[in-house]
Amino acid sequence: MGKKRILLIEDDRSLQVALRYMLEDLGYDLVSAGDHASARAAIDAGAYDVAIVDYFLGNIPASDLIAELRRSYPRMPLLCSTAAFAEQVKLDDQSVRPDAFLYKPFGTNELRDTLASLLAT
Repeated sequence: MGKKRILLIEDDRSLQVALRYMLEDLGYDLVSAGDHASARAAIDAGAYDVAIVDYFLGNIPASDLIAELRRSYPRMPLLCSTAAFAEQVKLDDQSVRPDAFLYKPFGTNELRDTLASLLAT
């Protein structure tokens, strides 16, 4: 069995690089996107085992990207990362509800455990 493939959508370049190192050290194959346009291209480009989406991309909620991921990959686990407080994240629509949240800052162990849990289901 090959490496699990992750789509990472994160607009903070330094955090994107840090997450790349963390995820590659954990043994994942990674495709990164830093904005809405590159995320849409990555969504169209291939299948993924899990997606990690920054909830706010350029201060805009990523709800449309999450909905697009749900349409394109309905069974794929979706993890949202955010620096927002839980009260700031409004997710009434089930089509944009992720399977899990990680609140920034988070460490490698928390990321590893969350991904393992998502991929086990």
